[in-house]
Amino acid sequence: MNSLRFRVLLLALAAALPLSSLAAQIVAGRGDWRTYSTKNFDIHYQRADFALSRRMGAIAERVHEKLEPKYKSGANRPQVILATSLDTVNAFASPLGMDRGVLFLEHPRPADFSRFDLWLELLFTHEYTHILTIRFQDAPILMA
Repeated sequence: MNSLRFRVLLLALAAALPLSSLAAQIVAGRGDWRTYSTKNFDIHYQRADFALSRRMGAIAERVHEKLEPKYKSGANRPQVILATSLDTVNAFASPLGMDRGVLFLEHPRPADFSRFDLWLELLFTHEYTHILTIRFQDAPILMA
């Protein structure tokens, strides 16, 4: 493996490790987790977020239909984790290890955020674009 490829791969792995351990601390093992599977995604959510998981499923499929033909990434059944147990709104995504995105979503109250679905679609589109554009396929610098 040439030196540049090795350094890029090492940097990518180093960047991904803190994110995966952070997600494991926040969402693994606690609560009543369920999975809602759509045509292209598995959406993991707490039982109380049943309705949110369905909204996210519709959004994810709509975004996938728009973006996948353009990027032709071959994304492999991305895992979307809806984490609503924190008082924060943020997200991250990575194709390293598996295609996954974690969306940290504080529960919206009725009328608090009237454009919540639009915001959720923008957040998901942003994170999903990371998965589609960072995949190893057609990235010769990252391929052995």
